[in-house]
Amino acid sequence: MSLRRRRLLQLAGGATVSGMAGCSGTDDDETGSEEPTHTDDDDEIDPPVGTPIPERPIERRVGSNHVSPKYRFDTDTDVLNEGAAVLEELGVSVISCWLHEPDIYYNLSTDWEPVRSLREAAEHPYYDELFRRDFDTYVLTANSHQGSTRQSGGYFIYGISEEDAAAEEDEFFDVTAHLLETYDGTGSEFIFMNWELDNIIAGTGGARSWDPTVVEDTITWLNARQRGIINARESIESDVAVLGACEIVDVFPALDDGEEWAINTVVPELDVDLIGFSSHGQIDHEAGHVLRDRDAVRERVFETLDYIEAYAPDPNPYLRSVMGDDVRPVILSEFGQPEVRDDYLDVMQAFRVVPPALEWGCPLLLYWTLFDNEVVIDGRIDTYASESELEDAFGDRPDREDVIGWYLIDPTGEPGTRWYLFEELLSNPEEFELSFASIMEQYVSFIGGADMIHVTLEFDTVISESEVNPDIPEEDARDLAVALSDLTVHTGDSERSYGLDDDEQLVIEYGAHNPEVDATDTTFRWFGTEEAATSMYLVTEEPTDGPLELEMTSWAVKESIEVEVTIDGEPIDTVVVDEERETFSVSW
Repeated sequence: MSLRRRRLLQLAGGATVSGMAGCSGTDDDETGSEEPTHTDDDDEIDPPVGTPIPERPIERRVGSNHVSPKYRFDTDTDVLNEGAAVLEELGVSVISCWLHEPDIYYNLSTDWEPVRSLREAAEHPYYDELFRRDFDTYVLTANSHQGSTRQSGGYFIYGISEEDAAAEEDEFFDVTAHLLETYDGTGSEFIFMNWELDNIIAGTGGARSWDPTVVEDTITWLNARQRGIINARESIESDVAVLGACEIVDVFPALDDGEEWAINTVVPELDVDLIGFSSHGQIDHEAGHVLRDRDAVRERVFETLDYIEAYAPDPNPYLRSVMGDDVRPVILSEFGQPEVRDDYLDVMQAFRVVPPALEWGCPLLLYWTLFDNEVVIDGRIDTYASESELEDAFGDRPDREDVIGWYLIDPTGEPGTRWYLFEELLSNPEEFELSFASIMEQYVSFIGGADMIHVTLEFDTVISESEVNPDIPEEDARDLAVALSDLTVHTGDSERSYGLDDDEQLVIEYGAHNPEVDATDTTFRWFGTEEAATSMYLVTEEPTDGPLELEMTSWAVKESIEVEVTIDGEPIDTVVVDEERETFSVSW
């Protein structure tokens, strides 16, 4: 008889849950708590009372995923708990792991017997050790063992029967009951979540992705999981909180272009407690590569989270009891950018989503990921390489250049840039704003520079490119002020020239167009844009505490343009740039 069937009989006949198979409690000496209370359905169970989100310290709101690591360092323990120990050292009390198929996702030097259910996985000594660590919140990506779990649980897009739905409900009831019983007295929070729903549907559904039948079957699948969670927590009294979440990934196509995606087709029909947003391909990408201005990042984060919240289920009484009456039901379930594939600066800028997401009210923000989960083997990215395949390709472990860069700790054991940003956030959350200047300070140290010079150029006018070249349509025309072809800093007896295409040593915050090459093979760059100003940072190899001179070769797009030069926040000089190429300098 299925648990779902027993649940129906219980409603009719008043039988207690304590007689159900697979829902046994634990001895008092194992948990240090009293035996969980099982109740008849006529007795209403009060939900656990948690700390409201605004009152939680920063370490209870930020954490990291630890999934499918492609290297490890401490082979005296299992790889699941090795990573957990590292995150405890960092100081966060939120961790995200995968619960299904641990023999695939945590296989490095770790022996696993195949598990046949989520409860069986949760009962494993490795997970039991994890759940007794000093974390407050565990986010668990979990698929039942229905259908093809090795396709990220996507069997349901080909149809989900009543039996399938009942089995989903049973399995999530069973694992929820186990957590409520076994860890009662700890006050822990567990959140069950699927993996990126849009990618499951689009990746396995092909042209059928948003067919109404697929959408309906997806809703059935997710709501069956949630029913199992709800039924268990309504039947077993515990101070442990268990929540259900749906993770989505593609929001911008719906938000910006009105396309059909999970957010506006599936999410409005769900009964889940929370919506997880895997943001690294969306707002994180824009923060790292597109939006230089901090206010623009904040505006985009708020716009995106507001849009998701508008489709999300209203916070239910259980969620409000656990996370507070004013809880906003959207978490950043994956954020970050890869440090090897992208440069340090873009990676650090992507971290700018954190302060506005916290300000908006996201209960949790989870970085992707602790140890990199992707390697490059024979020129292709491999997410599922086995331990033997990794050994054949890399020996003991891959090098830094062999991974994509989704890490807090790189393959050499060294912390990446995000580790230090986490430390800064945890130590001083009230002042953690990640201005461009603060990002540059971190950036300079990471690339081995000694100091930096912040140069701001303000122009009295900008001119549309179509005014000087009528062949360019107005809608395609750039706003231009002056061009620079040479930039040199003189420090005492030494000098340093900066190529206008050197994005590592010459970092543009805003106000410049892409580098170009003229007929003499000289690289130059137009400055101005609609801001009528340019902000740039020059990385130096020596300290900049002595007399300095900045020399620039420049020309105006048309006639004469006044340029006010500010160095490190102090106005230095105003120069007039004409159409003829000439060199001018300012000293300070």
